[in-house]
Amino acid sequence: MRKPVGIIYGVNDVPPVGVTLLSGLQHVGIISIILVFPLLVAREAGLSRDRTLDVLSLSMLVLGIGTILQALPRGAVGAHFLCPPVFSAAYLSPSLLAVKTGGLSLVLGMTAFGGLVEVALSRALHRLRPYFPSEISGFVVLMIGVAVGSLGLRNVLALGTAEPASGLHLTVATILFHFDH
Repeated sequence: MRKPVGIIYGVNDVPPVGVTLLSGLQHVGIISIILVFPLLVAREAGLSRDRTLDVLSLSMLVLGIGTILQALPRGAVGAHFLCPPVFSAAYLSPSLLAVKTGGLSLVLGMTAFGGLVEVALSRALHRLRPYFPSEISGFVVLMIGVAVGSLGLRNVLALGTAEPASGLHLTVATILFHFDH
C-alpha cells in the first residue's frame, strides 16, 4: 500500500531522533494543559496542597499508562499510535457536582462507570450515528463550552471566595482573551 502524499511518516516508519524528541515535548505540553481539570476537581474538593499534588501525580501516572496502552502494538487495546489520552471537559461539570455531593470517591466511581459505558458503546458507535445528528452533537459541545466558560469566569472574578478578584487575575484573563481572539 502506498503512503498518501500528505503523510510524512507511515505507520512503521521511525522518525529521526529530533522529531521524536519534539513530539515528546509537544505531548508533555498537551498533558500539562489538560492537568487543569483534575486541579479544578481537587480545588473544589478543598484538598490541601499536598493532597492536590498527590491527585496531580496520580493523574500524570494514569495518563502515562494510558499513552503506553494506546501505543502498544498488541491485541485490541488502543490505536497502536501515540494518541495521548486527555481529561475531558465533558466530565468536568459532573465531576465538580459529584465532588461536592460525595467527594472524590464518587468522582472515581462516576468516571469509571462513564469510561465503561464509552468502551461498551465504542463497538456500536457506527450504528448509533443516525441517532446523534450534527445538531445534537453541536448542542452538546456548546453546553460543555458554556459550563467550562462559566467556571472560568467564576475563577477569574473569584466568585464564591473569601477574597475579591485581584488586578492580577483580571490582567491575566484580559491578556489571554486577547491572545485567543
